[in-house]
Amino acid sequence: MRVFVSRWIDVVLYFHHRTIAQQFKKSCWPLDEGNRRVLEVGAGRKSRSALFLEANYTSTDVQWHEGIDQLMDVNSIPYRDNSFDLVVCTNVLEHVPTPRRAIGEMHRCLKAGGALFLVVPFLFPVHDIPHDYFRFTEYALLDLLHDWSVVDVRRVYWFGALARYLRLDSFVLYYVVLATK
Repeated sequence: MRVFVSRWIDVVLYFHHRTIAQQFKKSCWPLDEGNRRVLEVGAGRKSRSALFLEANYTSTDVQWHEGIDQLMDVNSIPYRDNSFDLVVCTNVLEHVPTPRRAIGEMHRCLKAGGALFLVVPFLFPVHDIPHDYFRFTEYALLDLLHDWSVVDVRRVYWFGALARYLRLDSFVLYYVVLATK
C-alpha cells in the first residue's frame, strides 16, 4: 500500500516538478559557462549536474549516492567564502534543524552577485521521517533571506494555473526562491 501511495504522489507531482524544472532552466542555465562554479546542496539521487555542460558543478549530500561529488553538511560548507556563482538547494531546507545557519553558509560561499535557487515544500506530506522539521511560509523565507540583496519568492500551486480562478491560491505546494547575494 505504501509503495502505491508513493507512486501515486509521484504521478500527481510530475507536473509540479516540471514547473519547478522550467523555472530552474530559465533562471540558472544562463550561468552555464566554463568560468562559473555551481554548488548543489543536498542533491540526493537527483543531481542536476547533467543540466550544466560548461560550468564546474559540484553535487553534495550528507549521504553517498551515485553522482555525489562530496559528502557535506549544509550547516558547515567546506568551501571558502565567495567560491560559487550559484547555489542550488531543492527540497533540503525542511530537513535541516538549523535553517538560518544553513542559509548563512550558502550566503557565505556565494560570490558577490551570486545566486541561490531554493525550493521548499509547503502543503506537503511529512517525509524522510524523523528528519522533516519545517514548512516555510513566504514570510519566513523573506525573513531567513533578509541579508540578500534581491529575493524573489514564487508560488507553485497544487492546482496550477487554475488555482487563481478557482480561488484556491492559498493551496501553495512549493515555494521557489531566486535570491541574489
